[in-house]
Amino acid sequence: MRKKRTSLREWTGKLCQIVRIMKITLLLVFLSLAQLQASVSAQLVSVEFKNASLQEIFEQVKRQTGVSFMFSNDDVRSFERRDFKVESADVNTVMERCLAGTGLTFEIVDNVVIVKKMELQAQTVERAVVKGYVKNNKGELLPGVTIAIKGTTLGTVSDADGHFKLEIPKRKDIILVFTFVGMKKKEIPFKNEKELQVVMEDESMKMDEVVVTGYANIDKKSFTGASVTIDREELLKVSKSNVLMAIQSFDPSFRIQKNNEWGSDPNTVPEVYIRGRSGMGVRELDKDGLSKSQLENNPNLPTFILDGFEVSVEKIYDMDPNRIESITTLKDAAATAMYGSRVANGVIVIERRAPEAGKFRVQYSGVLSAELPDLSSYNLVNAREKLETERLAGLYDSNTPEIDPYTNGYYQRLNNVLTGVDTYWLSQGLRTALNHKHSVFIDGGENDVRWGVELGFRGTEGVMKHSSRKNANAAFYVDYRIGGLQIKNKVTYTYNKSTDVPFNSFSDYSHLLPYMRLYDENGDYVRRLEKFDGASGTQVNPLYEINFYNSFDHSGYDEVTDDLSLNWRITDGLRLRGQFSVLMRNSTGDLYKDPASASYSASTGNINGEKTESTQKRTVIDGSLSLMYNNTFKYTESPAAPTIPPAW
Repeated sequence: MRKKRTSLREWTGKLCQIVRIMKITLLLVFLSLAQLQASVSAQLVSVEFKNASLQEIFEQVKRQTGVSFMFSNDDVRSFERRDFKVESADVNTVMERCLAGTGLTFEIVDNVVIVKKMELQAQTVERAVVKGYVKNNKGELLPGVTIAIKGTTLGTVSDADGHFKLEIPKRKDIILVFTFVGMKKKEIPFKNEKELQVVMEDESMKMDEVVVTGYANIDKKSFTGASVTIDREELLKVSKSNVLMAIQSFDPSFRIQKNNEWGSDPNTVPEVYIRGRSGMGVRELDKDGLSKSQLENNPNLPTFILDGFEVSVEKIYDMDPNRIESITTLKDAAATAMYGSRVANGVIVIERRAPEAGKFRVQYSGVLSAELPDLSSYNLVNAREKLETERLAGLYDSNTPEIDPYTNGYYQRLNNVLTGVDTYWLSQGLRTALNHKHSVFIDGGENDVRWGVELGFRGTEGVMKHSSRKNANAAFYVDYRIGGLQIKNKVTYTYNKSTDVPFNSFSDYSHLLPYMRLYDENGDYVRRLEKFDGASGTQVNPLYEINFYNSFDHSGYDEVTDDLSLNWRITDGLRLRGQFSVLMRNSTGDLYKDPASASYSASTGNINGEKTESTQKRTVIDGSLSLMYNNTFKYTESPAAPTIPPAW
């Protein structure tokens, strides 16, 4: 049997036939698709809608043509309802008119209409250039001013000459916001001006409109605490030398406790209180009747805040009122809420004057005053009246009837009265004191950097003889501002020297009696006052002690303080505040009593005299960091729902 063989020619013919069949098949497929597309596009649609959404229009087209729709609900539902009408139009025409102005496009694939967002094409954005300069209401250019487009983060900062330049997208309703520390925020609409001239106003509120708390200035209308504010002009009208006395004149609750034992001693810091006095605690005054301490353990003493930093009452006592801008007393729970339990006795907040921008100033202030002792309130009896009062009171009566009833030194005292002895001891240790105070202030700088130098000297003589207090200080101040950031630093050096003598308190004179001799027969001071029969101890003549002996009581201190503060206004309502303070103080004391003093008895055989020296070094480091947010939220009460009457 012979096999049939297939030649190469036959295989080639079959392959060509297969390829031909495939070409015909593909052609038929393309023709059918084209016919389908043509049939979809050729179908005519007639629709009419009133206030219809895009989904409703698509649904009606689907019903009339049978095409399907594919789209994103988020892309379609955001468009407002509209009126739509078309008659005898194909699907392409209907979709083009339906999607006009919506930013959507479509394409038809296999009897499916695909709706999608148009692809963004690169467009040329028109831009505008904003330029100009910023100055204050005095005509001085302001560097470091922040300029921003409202509602965006686009902005710039004015240069050292106060000029600025900013490129922004060109569009309507652009508002420029200008902000600077110490200035009111200003908003200006941009109307394609070639150059802007912006004038900013100082953010200076009247003292009767704000309450200075040491942390922030609060609108008085929104401050709920009890406070009293004193501005600089009112303060200087009352006193140009004593800050504490001036505060007492304005705030009835601020009281200075008088101490007749110390009299008018310039080296004695007065005891003050705001919210009454407490019986708890131990005062330095109670521990030592002659103490010239600062009453540091006094439980009634209020807290003093100077430029945001806590200081001692002695610092305020020695302060020059000319450097004060305002004083605010906080007296209730509002102060405790800000400063804590340490201010349970109230707070005295003092703000010093700051240098003004754009000015170089040299100021000198000098005060010369005289302080005269006033004893008019003491209506005391003279020597004769004093002795007669004691006799009638039975002070000299004898307990033994056989003895002369007038014993116990009565006749010795009567002899002094008859010879003309009538000593008014209260006035013997007093004098008319002359005081002088000198202050020099030099300040200047621009808005971004301000500086100041302070020099001061104060010499105070006490009304008590041989008492004085000298105080000298020097300080350097710098204030750096840029945009919403402010950094302040002040370095202060203070020198103090206090001079006094033993046996020189007012109480050393007030207990002496008018029939005691002050002078001997030669007209000189007696060393010891005479001892009457029946009297115990030996009386020392204080005038002899302070005039003829070398006794002294000296004290003083050197103090260096560095106060650094930072204020950063992050946004309109968010603020960061930081403070850091270092105080270094060296205090000395030197007390010497002359061995020849009449207060020592020569019969004891002991070595007389007293010498006491003391030195104290103290370093205080204090710091705080706080983040504060303040905003006002408007609350609108929704109207009440109507009441449905009950069914009968």
